Amino acid sequence: MTAEEIFIKARERDKYINLSTIYRTLNIFISKDIAIKLNLEKENKSMFQLNMMDHQHHIRCISCNKKIRIDKCPIIGYEYFIEENTNFHIIGHKLELYGYCSKCKDKKTIDIIKNIVSILYIIMDKYHI
Repeated sequence: MTAEEIFIKARERDKYINLSTIYRTLNIFISKDIAIKLNLEKENKSMFQLNMMDHQHHIRCISCNKKIRIDKCPIIGYEYFIEENTNFHIIGHKLELYGYCSKCKDKKTIDIIKNIVSILYIIMDKYHI
């Protein structure tokens, strides 16, 4: 919903409420992760929704299982785009990222180099190089 839509709904309950009160309240909700704000540039407006899930995203190392939290949701804007283009009301999502942490990546690189060197020694031995 936009702040104006929220204001119209709030006016039904309290005819003295101001739009500025809605914006202040929304900003407090956003700062406390109670609400999520999305700026729709094409429409030149902002949408707000309750943060229905206290979700967290992580990236996990597939070698040592180390997990690092991703502080900001990287797909919230895309979620709104999908909602608008599919006529779905999305209430949540999951995102799993995985790969190698810097320590395991360096170890993996060293292991690959060792394997290449071993193969080279086998080839050199076989062909008497």
